Amino acid sequence: MYYVLKETDDETNAYLKLETPDAIPKQYELLEGVSRLDGWPEDVIFEFSKHRPEGMNLTDYVENSGQWLIISDRFRAVLEEFDVKDIEYLPVKIKNHKGRMASEHYWIANFLVLTEAVDRERSIFDDDPGSEDGIFGFDKLVLREDILKSGQVIFSLKEEPMTFIARQDLLRRIEEEGLTGVEFVEVDKFRTLDF
Repeated sequence: MYYVLKETDDETNAYLKLETPDAIPKQYELLEGVSRLDGWPEDVIFEFSKHRPEGMNLTDYVENSGQWLIISDRFRAVLEEFDVKDIEYLPVKIKNHKGRMASEHYWIANFLVLTEAVDRERSIFDDDPGSEDGIFGFDKLVLREDILKSGQVIFSLKEEPMTFIARQDLLRRIEEEGLTGVEFVEVDKFRTLDF
């Protein structure tokens, strides 16, 4: 069984934004399956958003303005247990609301392969007008049968790269480790559109 990986909806959790908007050149490549490890800037710093002043908890999966998969060392270790292929880990630092360093041990999990996984006949979605085959949002998400059988542990949808799909055994390990800031929604119950 597969699940959509989401950030926990909790206003007390940190919400991150880049300290300097141009700190990551070509940010769009982080949603296109492009390797960024070579030449990755040394000091990519995110900061707790001032628009969520109550967001003080730094979780293992951190909600952020780029909608990237920003994870802690603990989360990365769980992914490495599964020997997940085609992900590179780009180091980032995080400052709190007062500008003090909160952590230097976080990563953007950058998917190097985006998986075309949506069963377009059985899913209900809006097309992304800015992309040839992209999807803007789902009212019903159904994965293709070949994807369900492929056994990938975690992947990013090619059709909607800010949607991360995880296998049930990964969900169990995340729960066993007590990773924070993450929740899972069964694929067939996932929706982003309100009609």
